[in-house]
Amino acid sequence: MMLQLFSTYFHYTYDLKSSKAVRRLVSKALSKNSVSYAMVRESLRKSARDGSLRVGLSFDVDLELDIKALPWLLRELGKRQFSASFACIGQFVEKFPNEHKAIVEAGHEIMNHTYSHPFHRTLNPHKRFLELSDAEMRLEIQRCHETFEQILSVKSIGFRTPHFGGLHTFRAYPILYDLRYRYSSSTIGTRTRTLGTPFLYQGIFEIPLTPDPTDFLTCVETWKLFRAPRPIYRDESEFVRLFSILARWAVDEGASLNFYFDPIDLYNMGPAWSKIMSILIYLRNNYGYTIGAYRDIYGL
Repeated sequence: MMLQLFSTYFHYTYDLKSSKAVRRLVSKALSKNSVSYAMVRESLRKSARDGSLRVGLSFDVDLELDIKALPWLLRELGKRQFSASFACIGQFVEKFPNEHKAIVEAGHEIMNHTYSHPFHRTLNPHKRFLELSDAEMRLEIQRCHETFEQILSVKSIGFRTPHFGGLHTFRAYPILYDLRYRYSSSTIGTRTRTLGTPFLYQGIFEIPLTPDPTDFLTCVETWKLFRAPRPIYRDESEFVRLFSILARWAVDEGASLNFYFDPIDLYNMGPAWSKIMSILIYLRNNYGYTIGAYRDIYGL
């Protein structure tokens, strides 16, 4: 039954002809956790095909609390000489212009995260992004783009779907291409046909997020630690442990990684945040990984 289920899953994510190794691993799996670990390891193996060593570092500025944490986060990134991509909401840029200008002034990248972040608890709680009409979708993206230009003097080239993953839709790509965007980072590696390798679709370069070893259909994220109705991780130490596992697997496979974080969650992590940064510094200094904003590490 389990193998049937995952065979169906493989059929809709990538070519079955190239998945024999994964299917062998799945057939031997004795628990949900071992299946998930096998899927994520295979995702990293696939993403290693281009021979690059990169870690995409991104932050979703979704809450007013995230905005309050920005001065702290910008200092922390500056100490370690990391650039990063910040997915920002148009309405919040209008409301907190100086805080968002500080991101640009610190040399980081601003990504389009739509104007009102559909399905946002306070800004736009009624409609999910993939439920929007094409015209509504274009308005959300274009209005955010214009807000960045007017307030931040930035012409964004990157996009992230609100809540991404299962709420992402490929209908966004023609709109992004028409607005001269170059990339998106709105998918989970194990939910793509390439199983995690960045790919070009309708003129847009899609950079999937690295999946979570404990739940391969999602990514490693601090939301699961602090704000999920039923927290997935027991504590900060478990989050750091999973992060270190992914780093070790990436080194073993020669694979790239792609992470997103919520600023306020990192602020609340205390010493665990420093451990995560230490892992990234170790990858940079000892294995030659390029770590930073998408526009920088992919030359976009």
